[in-house]
Amino acid sequence: MKHIFSQWLLHTNLVFLAALSALLLFEKTGTEVAETLLAPWFVICRTLTPPSWQFQGNIPLGLMWLFSGVAVYSMLIGACLIVCGRFLPRRRLEQPAFSTREKKNENDLSRHSPGPPARLFRI
Repeated sequence: MKHIFSQWLLHTNLVFLAALSALLLFEKTGTEVAETLLAPWFVICRTLTPPSWQFQGNIPLGLMWLFSGVAVYSMLIGACLIVCGRFLPRRRLEQPAFSTREKKNENDLSRHSPGPPARLFRI
C-alpha cells in the first residue's frame, strides 16, 4: 500500500509540474486550455467562495482557483495512471529476429555445456 501511495504522489507531482510549466511557457494558449478544462472546477469554486470576494480583478483568488484546480486534476490523473498501470495487462513486444537468435544461442549452449561447474575448494 505504501508503494502505491508513493507512486501516486510521484505521478501527481510530475503531472502538476508539467501542467504548471505548460501554463507558464505557453501563457496565452495555456489560459485558453485551462479555462476550458477547468470550467467545472471554477463552477465549484464560485459556489464555495463568498460573493463579496468575487469581483473583477481579484488576481489572488483567481490564481488560487487555478492552482487548486490544477492540483486536483493532477491528483485524478495520477490516480488514473496508477490504476491503469496496475490493472491493465502488460504486453511485451517481441522482435522475431531477436527471439529466434536467443533460442538458437540457448540451444547451442545446452549442447556444449560441460556439466556442473567445478569446485575450486573442497570442504
